[in-house]
Amino acid sequence: MFDVVENQVILNTEDEGCCGKFMHDGTRTLRDITINNVNILTLDIDKVNLLGDSYKICLQKVREITSILDLGDISSKLMSTASKGLMAVLSQIH
Repeated sequence: MFDVVENQVILNTEDEGCCGKFMHDGTRTLRDITINNVNILTLDIDKVNLLGDSYKICLQKVREITSILDLGDISSKLMSTASKGLMAVLSQIH
């Protein structure tokens, strides 16, 4: 299941009535549903499921990489190393 922002969904309808264009009883026929310009009524369900599974795997990989590369920890280590290196260089200058 995906969360979709409401303004990304477009319902394309056409007016339909018992007497065609001459009298309109308010009936509307749904022709297609698009989400981000993709007509979801024409999508193959197997392809949709494959895309959903791929999306979940991608999110899982991003989470794994994020947990491995704790950017806050890396930046503090880099700053610490740079400071130590700078202090070592400064101590060599008489």
